[in-house]
Amino acid sequence: FNELFTGWWPQLVIINQIGRGDTNAIKISVLPDGEVTYLEQRNVRLETPMALYDYPFDTQNLRAFMIPFGNMSEEVVIEVDDRYTETTESYSRRESTVNVAGWDFLNLNMNVDSTQIQLHETAPTFSRLVTTIVLKRQSWQIVWVLLFPLVMLVSMAWSTFWLDPDSISDRLNVSFVGILTIVAYQFVVIDNMPRNSYLTFTDILLLISFFITSLTIPHSLYVKSLTDRGKKMMAQRL
Repeated sequence: FNELFTGWWPQLVIINQIGRGDTNAIKISVLPDGEVTYLEQRNVRLETPMALYDYPFDTQNLRAFMIPFGNMSEEVVIEVDDRYTETTESYSRRESTVNVAGWDFLNLNMNVDSTQIQLHETAPTFSRLVTTIVLKRQSWQIVWVLLFPLVMLVSMAWSTFWLDPDSISDRLNVSFVGILTIVAYQFVVIDNMPRNSYLTFTDILLLISFFITSLTIPHSLYVKSLTDRGKKMMAQRL
């Protein structure tokens, strides 16, 4: 279209884009009053931080940051056309196939602000479009497949409290089986989560389960010591 249209068209850059991406279609409309409409459809891969503190009950805000390439805020100011925002959001709510597997689409926000980008010795201000997609994780599968069996394992480890105080080997076997199973669960969780430097809700639950199950070992040893000292009645109460 360079030969047909010699005017200016925006060169927009998504600053958190990974790779080059693909441009599927471009359309330019010129109205009699001189207004020019530029439409472009892209397929891109973006990088955005995720807050996983409440995993698997988390809600994520996925953001895309777009600025004009080479044009500062004094030259180009980005504005949001609310018609496209409302159309995209209503279509996403109407068509369930838009949702990403394992996630529920909650909201789409498009806001314009200003940002400074360091270029050599200067930090010019650019107009920036921030597109935010709000998704909520579908946690029921993780709860039933991972968390519910974990709670059941910890509950079964408590069966040592009802075993004969003299059966120290049976008590320790139950405790060690529970501990090893929880350790295996930790590897499963680690393999299915991004690397992060903080503990999530699931990590804390695993640590608590590991701690509670580990306490059954010194408890069994203490009960056995009471039995050996002739305090079987006290051992049975514990």
